[in-house]
Amino acid sequence: MSGFRFGPLALAGEQWARLLRPALLPVVAAAVLAAAGLARWAPAAGLGSPERIWVRELAPLVAALVAAARLGAALAGELGAMRATDQVDALRTLAGDPWRHLVLPRLIAAAVVVPTLAALADGQGLAAAAPFGVGGGALPGVGDVLAGLVRSSLYGVALAAVGCAVGLAVRGGAREVGAAAARAAAASVVAVLGLALLLGVVAPA
Repeated sequence: MSGFRFGPLALAGEQWARLLRPALLPVVAAAVLAAAGLARWAPAAGLGSPERIWVRELAPLVAALVAAARLGAALAGELGAMRATDQVDALRTLAGDPWRHLVLPRLIAAAVVVPTLAALADGQGLAAAAPFGVGGGALPGVGDVLAGLVRSSLYGVALAAVGCAVGLAVRGGAREVGAAAARAAAASVVAVLGLALLLGVVAPA
């Protein structure tokens, strides 16, 4: 908790760097594969603009799902270890607020990390689809990019909230911390998919 004195934003900056690095390569790989697959079946499916669908819908979802599996587990494991070693109780003893100093910085960081990964997925996916010569439809516009980034930010908050909740609920030792990380990975993926379904209903593309 090196950023304890400097508030949630300083802590969020630390968390951003920690959360971003492990997800970079998996997101790139998943984006290339998913976008190439979209480019192959898009003409047969009669999609007018697969590029717009990718930027607005699929790239944010791919980035969030990959991030959920890794970051949800990481957040639960980190906070679970702090619970198991009484660091959370020590923070309360020092008049610290676990929500402000532990949860909020991770929510902010995830809300920025996942859009960063989504933007990376945008570029990598479009580059991967280019050799298939999809084209023919409307190209992604600024509105599509912004919509995708907003969606991915919401996904980030959802997966981080699940990971933090599972981690802070840990009771016990190292075995329980490991089990919590596994639960958080699965629950974070479900949370992202559920939110994607909800957004598809209330804010369709």
